[in-house]
Amino acid sequence: VCDTEGNAVMGPLVYSNFDAGQYAFTLKEENGAAGGVTYDETEYIVQVTVTVDDEGMPAIALSEEAFRFANRYDASGVWHPAAQAVLTGAEMQDGLFVVSLYEDGEERQAAALDRSGQAVFEEITYGIADIGTHSYTFRIASQPAGYELDALEYSLEVVAADAGDGTLTVQAGDAPVFGIAYHAQGTLSLGGKGVTLWNL
Repeated sequence: VCDTEGNAVMGPLVYSNFDAGQYAFTLKEENGAAGGVTYDETEYIVQVTVTVDDEGMPAIALSEEAFRFANRYDASGVWHPAAQAVLTGAEMQDGLFVVSLYEDGEERQAAALDRSGQAVFEEITYGIADIGTHSYTFRIASQPAGYELDALEYSLEVVAADAGDGTLTVQAGDAPVFGIAYHAQGTLSLGGKGVTLWNL
């Protein structure tokens, strides 16, 4: 069994003066149950030579004395970005607004709001190299005339951490909810002579 530094010391093989000769052993690593670990399948052939001197004392020689197994650990986790909008004054239409998702100032994805006010993005996968905190911004770049947004963008953080079993725990802030109000617009034209407008 390997210690915390990855070293394994096996028990001794005992030979007597009656065991002179050569012996061959196969040394390999047994696959464990650790999640996320890919085990090295290398097999080493170890030659053990036992000789006996004139005084009957055995001597043991090994073809190799140290062996290296390279295991690999990997882990991953996913986040499902989503945004929502609540529209007042009108009914939401498919594709009327597009929400863009930015990370570090770079647009990663864009998704249109559907009739229910939901924007669903493709999932984002994180690996070992992505462990840590990620900052994202959801942004509606433009809106049709007559619509007013309470905010053009919302930010949240996503934290990816290693669970130690081949998975990453991914914790994200609450999905943003954009408030959108529709205000009908029109133009009043008055013509003719002798028209007086009173402000009451």
